[in-house]
Amino acid sequence: MRLSQPLKILTGLVTALYIVSPVFVFSAFFLPFMLIPIAEHTHSLRDPEAIMALFPLLMFPLIICINTLHFGLQILYIVLVNKDRQLSETPRILFTLGLVFIPFIAMPLYYFMYLLKAAPPTPDPAL
Repeated sequence: MRLSQPLKILTGLVTALYIVSPVFVFSAFFLPFMLIPIAEHTHSLRDPEAIMALFPLLMFPLIICINTLHFGLQILYIVLVNKDRQLSETPRILFTLGLVFIPFIAMPLYYFMYLLKAAPPTPDPAL
């Protein structure tokens, strides 16, 4: 299965977003704890529980988006690995297992090794 160049770039960007998503989760997790001292210092904090109520409101949609992104990418990469005729059976099995058990390593590895690589030129039938 071949992807066009814009789809390859889009797949790479979404894969990169998935790889850096733990940074977003950790920063959203610590955001309420950083806002409380700032609000207390400026004397604008009347109720610290109000800031802590932000926590589920930030985390739940973020986690839902990241999980949806994860499962969509996992399905896409498993289909791409199994449809790739350039790979023999052993790399297909290894990449599929890698996509299931260690997707943070297998997705970028497959992307840079096989998706980003230019397709071999097709022979000219007129020759």
